[in-house]
Amino acid sequence: MRTLAHWMAGLALGLALCVAAAASDGSEERWFGYQSAELEIGPEGRLIEARLVDSTLGKTMQQAIIERLGRVEFEPAKVDGKPVASASRATLQLAVLPRDDGLEVVLDDVHLTAGLRRTTAPRYPSRDLSAGRTGEVRLQIEFGPDGKPTAVEALTTDRDLSRMAAAARKVAWDWEFEPQRVDGKPVAGSAVVPVRFTLKGGPSGDLQRGRLNFPDGGYLTVFANVVAQERLTRAAVGVRSFDAARAPLGGPQPMR
Repeated sequence: MRTLAHWMAGLALGLALCVAAAASDGSEERWFGYQSAELEIGPEGRLIEARLVDSTLGKTMQQAIIERLGRVEFEPAKVDGKPVASASRATLQLAVLPRDDGLEVVLDDVHLTAGLRRTTAPRYPSRDLSAGRTGEVRLQIEFGPDGKPTAVEALTTDRDLSRMAAAARKVAWDWEFEPQRVDGKPVAGSAVVPVRFTLKGGPSGDLQRGRLNFPDGGYLTVFANVVAQERLTRAAVGVRSFDAARAPLGGPQPMR
C-alpha cells in the first residue's frame, strides 16, 4: 500500500479526468480496481462479445472477467419499441475482498460510461492555485451522435469552486465522446463527468493505491475507496440483473 504522490490521468481504468494528484478521504477503507471494456449486447439483453481495453491483467483473469460479464442481464436498446443489438463502453468495478487465506477479487459492478475519444485538461485558475485551493466539479454534458458536446452544465454550486467550474466547462466543449451504438448507428447521450483540481505534494490523506499481482503474470492497480468516474445518465442500454456475475474471479498474491 502506498500514498499516491501523483495521480496519472492516463490510466486506462475508466476513471475521472484528473488535473494533477488526486485525493480521497473516506473513513472506511475499501479497495477497488477498474477496467474499461467494450461490450456488444444482443437484442435479448445478453452479451455477444466483450473486449477489455488496455488491460494489465493476464489472459486467465481476462477470460474470467469476460465469463462473468456473460452472466449479466442487460436492458437492451430499443428502436420503435423493438429491442435491437447495441454496443457500449463500460467501466468494470473490481472489488478486493478479504478471505480466510488471503484476498479475492470479484466483479462488483458494471457502469455504462461515456467513452472519451479526446480530452484536454482545464487550466488551473490562477487565484485558486495561488491560494492552494483544491476541489472537484461535476459536469453534465449532452453530446450528439458524432460525440461532440451539445450542452455543458456545471452541477457544482459551491461558490468557492466557481472558477474551477468555469474552467472545466470551457474546456469540455473541446472534448469528444464515444457514443453508444444502437442497431449499428451512433446515438446521442448524456454523461456526468467529475473533474478534479488537485496539487502535487498534497497532504498525507492523498489517494492510496496498491498493486495486486496474479499467478498468471498480470496485475491490477487498486485504490482505497471509490474513485469517481464518468457515468452515462441517458443511455440506450442499461443493466437489468447483475447478481449472477459476482462469483470470485480468483485470488491475487499479497497487495503491495
